Amino acid sequence: MGIRNLFRKKQTLQEIYDEKLLSLIRKKNKEWQRVSHLHDMSGSEHDWQDVELKLAKATYFYLYKEARQRGIKDYF
Repeated sequence: MGIRNLFRKKQTLQEIYDEKLLSLIRKKNKEWQRVSHLHDMSGSEHDWQDVELKLAKATYFYLYKEARQRGIKDYF
């Protein structure tokens, strides 16, 4: 342990979980975009595609809302 490490600010538990939440939001946003693109590109409509799209969208917006409630500024 060097002298530099003594004065370095340690991450709080909240900061660690905020970073994990942001990472998950980015991942779910990409998933939602992928599912939406596949849904738009498919010629035939299937119920399971609609369900998958709605689930991806709902998951993303739930996490986004959680980030806003926590006051996290960097959403993307």
